[in-house]
Amino acid sequence: MFSKTLLSAVAGLATICLATTAEARRGGGGSYEFMEYVADFKAPAEATDGKQLYLCHLIKDYHALFVPLYYQSEGYVLAENRCDTENYYDFTAAALAEAKAAGALPADLPDAPSISLARRIPTVILGLVILFGILAKFRRKNAA
Repeated sequence: MFSKTLLSAVAGLATICLATTAEARRGGGGSYEFMEYVADFKAPAEATDGKQLYLCHLIKDYHALFVPLYYQSEGYVLAENRCDTENYYDFTAAALAEAKAAGALPADLPDAPSISLARRIPTVILGLVILFGILAKFRRKNAA
């Protein structure tokens, strides 16, 4: 009984702490894409149709009941407004190498982006809480 209450409390707390206004509009489950700023894209204005573009990391978030379950890297993209937009341009590995060679992007930029540790930790903690809850239930069932 105690672990069930504890698990419910942790799940409720996680929902409250991890949900933001933007997440509340998305619904209770599914997936969505978002972008994180990586670097300024210093290309000539004629190459970008006069738009100021930025290199962004496109990430797909899989969630249930507003709680992130898994993040998947979708690679680099180019976007306006410092990646705070819903529109983006695909950016291939060949284009990335060319931009790094031309000096439009930092040369030490990784060839493929990765999900930050800060994004992975809540998912791992939630998984451990669920695992320990299931193990506690089986132990009680076997003890009875």
